[in-house]
Amino acid sequence: GKKKLPSCPLCLFWACCMADGARQRRALPVAHMLAGSTAGLVSSVLLQPLDVIKTRVQLNKGAGLRSAVAGVWRQGGPLAFWDGLRPSIARAVPGVGLYFVFLDLTSHVVFTGTLAQAGSDLVRGAVARAAAGAVLLPFTVLKARMESGLYSHYDGSLWQGLHQIARTEGLRGLYAGTLLTTLRDAPYSGLFLVVYQRLKPLYARLWLPASAEQPSSSTRQMAVSLAAGLSAGLGASLLTQPPDMLKTIVQTRKDTSLRRALAALQEAAGGRWVAGYCRVWFAVA
Repeated sequence: GKKKLPSCPLCLFWACCMADGARQRRALPVAHMLAGSTAGLVSSVLLQPLDVIKTRVQLNKGAGLRSAVAGVWRQGGPLAFWDGLRPSIARAVPGVGLYFVFLDLTSHVVFTGTLAQAGSDLVRGAVARAAAGAVLLPFTVLKARMESGLYSHYDGSLWQGLHQIARTEGLRGLYAGTLLTTLRDAPYSGLFLVVYQRLKPLYARLWLPASAEQPSSSTRQMAVSLAAGLSAGLGASLLTQPPDMLKTIVQTRKDTSLRRALAALQEAAGGRWVAGYCRVWFAVA
């Protein structure tokens, strides 16, 4: 199992743990959807500050982690770290649930051979995330704009923000960065699922008792899932960081083409790709 639609490693492994527990109890697909949706809600609330900081770092030339945190605090105090929470919840709760349902419905597909099974997991994860991400993309656009601090007039209700984008920019505004979002979400989700499914048994052999007479505690089982999720999320985030940065630029700057986004990214990064990876890997969205 795994987690969410927007893409933060912590959100993903939280959902993995909940879905694994549901699967062990032979739960119906609706249980997986409820587990994923609950994980999406909790993780969105807890981790929204990291998403806000990530967005500010990606958009501001030369901004480091400390300066981004200080800028958010100056702009709106502690509550500013939860800017964009409403669209984040609106995207994550149904998105994660739908993602889990898709994975559960296709879990019976078995391929022989390690590489074949890895390819199956890659495709299942990528298609599920891409499909859910495309349906909920307007919430992603609104979330990025509210996190950026550049659109204070979106502080009304969730639907007012979406209506304003639709009225002034049409469908093009609501679905800005569709290709880049897919290029970020699909590889991220596929890679996460592949790595997670293979690291979890490995960590279990290392940390859990081998004897059936010594059943492992739920805490240790959770630790195995968390460790596998962290490892998988870190690797997937590092590999998909460039399209994520481009997506943020396109979705927060009106009428920005991919070429202009690339130019802005080159100017902002200035050869600091490795440093940029290290600063924002933990909050990819």
